[in-house]
Amino acid sequence: MMLFHGTPGEPAAWTRSLEADTIADNYASHHDGVAPILVMPDINGSFEGDTECVDGRKGKVETYLTQDVYNWARENLDPALEPQRWALGGYSEGGFCAMTLTMLHTDKFRTFMNLGGEIQATLSQNPLDYYRQEDLFRGADLFAGDRAQQRAQLERYIPRLIVQRTDVSMLAGWFGGGAQAPEAAEVVQAARLLCPHSVDIVLGFTHGQGHNFWAWKTAFVDAIPWLSSKLEIADFPIDDIPATAQSIEVPPAAASTCTLLHI
Repeated sequence: MMLFHGTPGEPAAWTRSLEADTIADNYASHHDGVAPILVMPDINGSFEGDTECVDGRKGKVETYLTQDVYNWARENLDPALEPQRWALGGYSEGGFCAMTLTMLHTDKFRTFMNLGGEIQATLSQNPLDYYRQEDLFRGADLFAGDRAQQRAQLERYIPRLIVQRTDVSMLAGWFGGGAQAPEAAEVVQAARLLCPHSVDIVLGFTHGQGHNFWAWKTAFVDAIPWLSSKLEIADFPIDDIPATAQSIEVPPAAASTCTLLHI
């Protein structure tokens, strides 16, 4: 499982602030020594960088993560090779990256974890563009060229357009983060977008928390048993889902089950 950090940030945040290594070790100690392999690549190249994991003017980050890092892990860590045994996860910017790259590369990854990630790339030189949820120019400055060229490149990374051209029904996604975070509404929006496409979705918020490491750490603790089940390294008993779970409202034609956890 690849874990992506946010911006500002660096890969070490996953161990220093979220204690992902300790969480995984604790999970392994209760599951016969088995836990997901965790790989934490640098997605931005600098502490304040912001690439949104696209192939753009800041570098071919999508290619780096889905080819270079992916191939390195296969060659050096002896993982299972089937796509259903691979997952991407992240917080903030990294959450958007994990969701989007999984949708774009279903031949390699089948499960993702999006903790506080927005529903679309957010880099823009125009503050007004940033807040227009449906504006295709939101994030356009990640790419070179004029506005038409930028828009054409950006469309590759817009989830609501990806589901129109790609079969994502084999995917599974855990959405989480702080319930009081400004991005919480977008997390819900992303879950609702995918649910009608038969994606196996769990949506759980950490109440009383905003866009912060405590919320994401709590979410990772909650998610790792489910993630391990999806990666086929452990069972996830239905009893582990709280009795307070409620269904997300989705169109009647939706074939999948979406669960809202009150954590």
